[in-house]
Amino acid sequence: MLLKALIKALIQGSINTTKADKEALLDFFRNPDNFADKDIETITQTIGRWDCYDDWDRGRVPYEWRRKDLRLVVMTHSGRVNSVYLLNPNDLSRFDSALVETLWERPSDDSEK
Repeated sequence: MLLKALIKALIQGSINTTKADKEALLDFFRNPDNFADKDIETITQTIGRWDCYDDWDRGRVPYEWRRKDLRLVVMTHSGRVNSVYLLNPNDLSRFDSALVETLWERPSDDSEK
């Protein structure tokens, strides 16, 4: 369903397909006001489309922006951003990737709101 909506939005031109550089991505995701209570479509309209995503189970979807020396992953659950991680850009494994830095995690007391 998400894929159909994204394809439709891409055809209609309502998705930003530009690629933000490393500095712009880091500036954006270091400020939770930019993304914490926004859906992924709103985020991509602002910062540009991700490079890949993976549909896990029970509504968990990681979106990933990759640049030459950057691998930034936004973990979502049911369309809501739960965390943002910098991973080792040389480690392209699907699970248990080498964590460089946690940029943001949703506070645990906010997880059920």
